[in-house]
This record gives sequence, C-alpha cells and structure tokens, in this order.
Amino acid sequence: MVHSQAQAQSTFASEASAGVSARAAIAQAPRQRELQREHTTPPQRSKGPAMKVKFWGVRGSLPSPFTSADLEDRLAEVLRRAEGERFDGDAEACRFVQALPAPLRTTAGGNTPCVEVRTAAGDLIILDAGSGIRALGSHLMREGFAEGKGQAWLLFSHTHWDHIHGFPFFAPAYVKGNALRLGGCHDGLESRLRDQHDPRFFPVPFDALSAAITFKQMGGTNWLCNRRVKVSTVKLSHPGDSYAYRLEAEGATIVYATDGEYKRLDAACMAKYVEFFRGADLLIFDAMFTVMESIEKADWGHSSAVVGVELATAANVGTLVLFHHDPESSDSKVAELVRRAREYQNIIPAQHRSEVVVAREGLEIEL
Repeated sequence: MVHSQAQAQSTFASEASAGVSARAAIAQAPRQRELQREHTTPPQRSKGPAMKVKFWGVRGSLPSPFTSADLEDRLAEVLRRAEGERFDGDAEACRFVQALPAPLRTTAGGNTPCVEVRTAAGDLIILDAGSGIRALGSHLMREGFAEGKGQAWLLFSHTHWDHIHGFPFFAPAYVKGNALRLGGCHDGLESRLRDQHDPRFFPVPFDALSAAITFKQMGGTNWLCNRRVKVSTVKLSHPGDSYAYRLEAEGATIVYATDGEYKRLDAACMAKYVEFFRGADLLIFDAMFTVMESIEKADWGHSSAVVGVELATAANVGTLVLFHHDPESSDSKVAELVRRAREYQNIIPAQHRSEVVVAREGLEIEL
C-alpha cells in the first residue's frame, strides 16, 4: 500500500492530504480526449431533457432498511428542535420541516443499486438490478409493461449479489410480450442470472419468465436502441471485475462507474479513467468509503468521495453523484461525506468544479 494505516486519519485534513497525492498524479494524465474511442458527430439535442435519470437503489453490498430505532431517534430530535415553535397551519409546519437538516427529513434509502435512464426518444436503460429494481418494476407495470408492450435494456456492471438479486422480483420480466435485452461485459451472463433462479435459491425457474429476454455481450463501443444510444465500457478494479458504462444520447453523457478501486494513482493508471469520464454531464461514482476506510479495506474494490472529486475535476465532469453507500453508513454519515467532499473541492486549485450531490432513492436528474 502507498499509505500505512498509521498515516490514515479519519479527519478532513487526512482526506485533503490523500487528495493532494491523487491530484498530483491525475493532473499528469495525458489529455488524449476521445482519440482512442470511436468518434461521431454529436447529435443536436431535441427540445426538453436529452436524458432523465432516477435512482431506485443506492446502497452497496446488501439492503439496509430504515429501522424503527432510526425513526424514533429522528422523531425525538425533531421534537427537540420544535420546542417553542408554533405552527398556524400546514404551510408553516412544512416550512419548518424543509428547514431541518437533510439527515432528519430525508434518507438515502436502503435498496441496492438500480438506476433508471430515459432518453428523449423514450428509450429505457436500466443500470444494474439490485433490490431497487423491484420498485422500478412496479412503477413500469403502471405503464405499457403491464400489457406486454414494454421494452428495456438492462446493463450489468457485474454479477455480485447486490447488483443482480432484485432481478427475480422484476415484475415486467413475467409479462408476455415485453422485450428485455440484458447486456454485460462478463462471460456467461445468462448462466449467472439463471443460477439464482435455481430452485434451491428461488422458487420460480428462469424459464418461467414470460418476457422475451435476449442477451448481448458488451465491450468496447456498442450502439443500442436503433443506434440512438452509444455505450462504451471500461474495466474497473474490483474482485471479479466490474465495468463502467458511458451512455451518450442527444448530446448528453452519463457515466456509471460503480464498484471500482483506484489504488494506484500514477498517471499511467489514472489516464484511462480520466479520459473515459471526460466531459460527462453526470458521473455516478462509487464513494462507499472514507479515505481511511479505503486504505484499511484495500482490495475490497471500492473508492472514496475524495478520489471521485479528483477524477471529476480532472475530467471536467458536470455533476458528480456519490453512490454505492456503505450499508453501515447512517444518513448522517452519508451527509457528512458529501459535505466534506464539497468542502474539499472548494480548497483544491482548479479551473473547473463539478456539482457534488449524494445519491438517494427517488433522486431525479435531468440533462
């Protein structure tokens, strides 16, 4: 390891120090732009958002539901803060609630990764099938998917449980007439998904899924949705490998880079990530750990908000979304991580600063 555990301190100062090392290396990465990838003339955007993104699951590893104890703690704190207040009507009560700190009035959510992407042309691309895909499936059943008229792409970063275990509960897969195209960079994606339908683990066999399900081996550059969406991939450092996806449609770009570790911060290793993220309107980034935790948990295959800020800054990213929260992280800790990330970003010298937000269930972003 580059750092010893003794050097790693759970303070903002240590995070800033680690970030300086990252910045020095990343800044040396050659700006190869897009020369190593296929070029196309960017299409003109249609009226309205080019793409819409909604988060249905943002936790890593395993679902971590909000508990009764969590609720009681929040209610007690809200009541303490409301002492002496007088609310003459619902409007005043709502204003009081909106003024509360985010960890008291919102929650990141406990479902594992699932992100919905819609293009202006109406194409639907789903990134990963963690437990969040169950609620997405219920939502889609209120659209054409209940009548067997739905179409969607599902792209898998990898097949660890937290990224696939929601698929057996995805209701549109059980409706005849729906067309589901499943893509991933790992060999044997179909057999991996079939395995979790083994009767020892799940009561419904894969062949009982009535939708028309096809599989595509992803890699390099791919064109989806009648060539309306360009999808590029890059391998991330993660046990068993994980892959980031770059989606480009109607002049907008989303990068989904979850389950990746960036231990080697030299220019040669970081260059391919900087170039892959280059100019993205939205970067969804694995920020599961603090800097100290990422050092203590080397080889676990996850990163930190500080590295995300450095990469987003170097790649001129529009908005950085901190994603794949540790199931052990409370909402207060998640809020503190994003606060520190923003504070860190404000002290580093840079001509460009990305907007930094925290992923939470229900968050919607238009590009």
